[in-house]
Amino acid sequence: MSTSFGNKLPPRVLGSLHHDNTERENSAIFLLTSDDSGVPHVALLSPFQVVTTSPKTFMVSVHKGTRSQKFLEKQKKGTLIIQMQPAVDYVKFRVEEAAGWSSARDEILYSATPLDVLEDYSDKAPFISELRFDSKEILEDYTAGFQEIRRYINSH
Repeated sequence: MSTSFGNKLPPRVLGSLHHDNTERENSAIFLLTSDDSGVPHVALLSPFQVVTTSPKTFMVSVHKGTRSQKFLEKQKKGTLIIQMQPAVDYVKFRVEEAAGWSSARDEILYSATPLDVLEDYSDKAPFISELRFDSKEILEDYTAGFQEIRRYINSH
């Protein structure tokens, strides 16, 4: 059964992905965008690329030139699927490119505003696992990107 949080991020998503929280899980976050025909496309992001600032604002970092980045740029909206046992959250959002963002990395930062947030949870069949990635070879790079986003947030 789904619970609606309206246009606000639920407390556990806000806390887990908050820019002050330097502990990041290696759980994949699904980014859904759509092309000009409305066909959905999926990209996998890390919790280092989705950073919350308040219940009504978060940042999303996407590699420049990817289909997902181009669809976000054109459509100005997307959906995140965030796995947090025992539930899954769906965050429909609108984006605009983060003003004044500059990075040595090949990523574009978007400021996102939730439009509709739902959480799917079942007492009878709670989620007991989530998709995780091996962070050994990428942790240093992800951490550097996350620190850039934190510096941007703290300066704006």
